[in-house]
Amino acid sequence: MKNRVVVSVFLALAASALCSVQAGIKRDASKIQKQHNQAVVWVEGVLKMQISSQGQTQNQDQEVTSLGTVISDDGLTVVPNSSLNPSGMMAQMMRGMGMSMSGELTDVKLLLADGTEVPAYVVLKDEDLDIAFLAPSDEAEEEDLSKLRSIDLSDSSKPELLDELVVLGRMPKYMNREEFVTIVRLGSIIEKPRTFYFSNTLSSMGVPVFAANGKLVGISVLRRAANLDMSNMNRGGVQAVILPAEDIDEMVQQARDEIKRRADEK
Repeated sequence: MKNRVVVSVFLALAASALCSVQAGIKRDASKIQKQHNQAVVWVEGVLKMQISSQGQTQNQDQEVTSLGTVISDDGLTVVPNSSLNPSGMMAQMMRGMGMSMSGELTDVKLLLADGTEVPAYVVLKDEDLDIAFLAPSDEAEEEDLSKLRSIDLSDSSKPELLDELVVLGRMPKYMNREEFVTIVRLGSIIEKPRTFYFSNTLSSMGVPVFAANGKLVGISVLRRAANLDMSNMNRGGVQAVILPAEDIDEMVQQARDEIKRRADEK
């Protein structure tokens, strides 16, 4: 009888501790969501594709959308390159099939939380890291630019295996683009050839991922196999991963140099 009482007390204490931990991460997630949700934006554009096969070329225009994360108050925004311009990935998959594809992104705009549209353009992209930087174009209104909210890449954190992470995002247009927040657990840390973080419950691309303490871990992108083709596309040839914030931060100056170069040419 005494042993039963001890076990019952132990289970009650364990359940109480678990509830306390769950309540803690819930509070952390809510705080992060309130502080940073407006930095997550939808990005829209038109992809002008050129597809060549057996000596014939076909031109197509396709509307594309992606979630993106604003990383500075002047509107510099990070998106997964494969979401807005998948032509590079598609061209890789078509190797050996006698086909080629190229694509140019035009008519880009950032859609802010209140529905404001900010015209933008592609500044810099890295297909290997699946990242592209966008910046507001000269046509953007100062009033609209003042509405931008951003996340500081330099205030970052390196998570440990099995840490709980907070993911922010937005629903698609037919769901009124409402914000969402979810909690995932870090399942793997890939260290070679470079660092990526992986969680098998991560589903949205282009969104910020935070540690429970509110520091940015990174932004979600797609990682694809070097030998990606049609045969392994659905067998782990591509995976959603988290690109560390510090790696993205290292590319910011290169993006700013490109913005300056473009301005000097005008």
